[in-house]
Amino acid sequence: MKVCSGHCLWGVLSFFVCANAEALPAFTGGFFGAAGMTLEDHAAQTELWLPGKQSFLKADWEAGPVSRNGGDDLRLKQSARVFGVVANAVTAKIENETVKELVVSFGAKAGAPSEVSKMMASLRTNIAGWGGRSAPSLEHQDTFRGKGLEITIERGTTPGIVLVLRMKPLV
Repeated sequence: MKVCSGHCLWGVLSFFVCANAEALPAFTGGFFGAAGMTLEDHAAQTELWLPGKQSFLKADWEAGPVSRNGGDDLRLKQSARVFGVVANAVTAKIENETVKELVVSFGAKAGAPSEVSKMMASLRTNIAGWGGRSAPSLEHQDTFRGKGLEITIERGTTPGIVLVLRMKPLV
């Protein structure tokens, strides 16, 4: 009987990591470098959602346009990977100095439906691995709940934005 050394296990693990490298978060620079954690882990901190705690937002944010409901939008200045996928933009929806929602936009090359499907599959897999459980969803959106958050993924309606992920506290 042949006994496998640690090299066999390393070969299997390195194949898995290389094959799934796109799904792994980058832990340097961007939001992670500025905040010391991923955006999704930051969103899971209950302090972020408390009334008047807009200042609890980590990393660097800049003022965006005033929203239709009279609240402010703040845009993340750093790049971010959210659930392992590179985001085009991250916006915090603010009302009365309270974070109400984090909105993450993802883009893809024009006319690349397979890229959108891969991105959606990566998000679903990574949200489930992070602790999000599938919840009742509408026809064109997926909903997950976990770590005190409701997370939705929907198709984008703005040119160049193919998917939009929203994070807000469970009520």
